[in-house]
Amino acid sequence: MKILYVCERDLQDKTGVSKKIVDQASLWKKLGHEVDLYSIYSHTWQTLDSFVSTASGEKYRYGVFGRGLNLKDALKEGDWDIVYLRYHFYVPFLKQALKRFKVVMEINADDREEYDLSGRSFGVYNRATRNLVLDIPDGFVFVTEELRDRFKHEARSLVLGNGISVPDPLNIQNEGQRPKAAFIGTLKQPWQGTDILLKIAQQIPECDFHIIGGEGDSKANIFYHGFMSEPEDLLSGCDVGFGTLAWIRKGLKDACTLKVREYLSLGLPVVYAYNEVDLSGEEPFALKLGHYEEDILSSIEEIKAFLHKAHMNNELRRQAHEFAKNNLDVSVKEKKRLEFMESLL
Repeated sequence: MKILYVCERDLQDKTGVSKKIVDQASLWKKLGHEVDLYSIYSHTWQTLDSFVSTASGEKYRYGVFGRGLNLKDALKEGDWDIVYLRYHFYVPFLKQALKRFKVVMEINADDREEYDLSGRSFGVYNRATRNLVLDIPDGFVFVTEELRDRFKHEARSLVLGNGISVPDPLNIQNEGQRPKAAFIGTLKQPWQGTDILLKIAQQIPECDFHIIGGEGDSKANIFYHGFMSEPEDLLSGCDVGFGTLAWIRKGLKDACTLKVREYLSLGLPVVYAYNEVDLSGEEPFALKLGHYEEDILSSIEEIKAFLHKAHMNNELRRQAHEFAKNNLDVSVKEKKRLEFMESLL
């Protein structure tokens, strides 16, 4: 197949979403498909190998209206079999730009809740125009059953949790007398639950907590590292990774967050507070907490025991890594996604 991936950001920003797109597109190419990547954010063609963008050859126009015109210009002469994109708020000319192609849209969250949290005007605009977006795709890929149940649509759909490129062999760097936990998140996104993690850290002073992506003053057992494009070395030196702790603030209970997949791919046991689509909650390397803040904070002793259990526990790390290889690797996930795309042609 010839596939165009329309990205909402540039790939060189190396966020979790960008890494996921790179993993997906790289595997598609490895399996023999032709893949192009276009950034609707900067109106540029993206390059996988060097993570740089190249000019589209068209004039860049600003604003929501301009973004739609940019997309229309970029796609006007393409001959792709499939255009793949994650949910993006409505821009003018979106339907005209995509009408010649089979379109598959990935739904990772309830856009209404997500854009409402981004500001009132953004939320109102998205709610008023979202049906114009959702009427376009020929197929949807939902990351959870809960999300599929929330969206009214007539197009065919697939439920498939997120994947990640799992490194092999496992690189274990943990050392030191104190348990170390990692958390990827920011206070700017309340559903991450950074505020809850800080309360946990205050009640478990014998453990060090490393926050990646958040900004603050390091003190006592809490260490801020800001945004890190390559956090693997820091993560590999920890004992546990904390997943999203406040997903319920989005009005959702089911998720398949990228941070948990990154932890498991590096062999880190995980703590999380939602229904993880690829975990049962019974795995020895996973601790599932209640959905609400009061449930989490009433489980401090359980969290503390898990942190001490995981400290310097290489066997537990090997189990987490093996699970990721067999269940979460892109080689497993993306074959199912490609089969779904091909079924629409």
